[in-house]
Amino acid sequence: MQCLTRGEKKSLAYHEVVAARLRADPKLIEIAQQRLRWHRDSNPAGKAYYDRWERLLSGPLEVLIAAMLDPSPRGCALRQENPFVDLIDQRERAAIYRQAAAAGRMAGRV
Repeated sequence: MQCLTRGEKKSLAYHEVVAARLRADPKLIEIAQQRLRWHRDSNPAGKAYYDRWERLLSGPLEVLIAAMLDPSPRGCALRQENPFVDLIDQRERAAIYRQAAAAGRMAGRV
């Protein structure tokens, strides 16, 4: 089991919500692919991550989701350059982060 930082836990919680949305509507992958193209144009330094996302977004859904939710250092790094920002609005993202932070505080009390 990996010991994730608070930020990594919040990112993982965010991606859990994204994964549920992708399972419910796999066509949302098209939105992520559009965002990925934007990322490539605006941040060439992220090429290695964008290449990986591109392969994942064009492959089987469960392989994509497994990579999104991978708690390893590789998974944490991949989530830092994610193409899913358009799938969750800012208000909901903040709520996810607050819930993850609260869960972390509760886990610390156990």
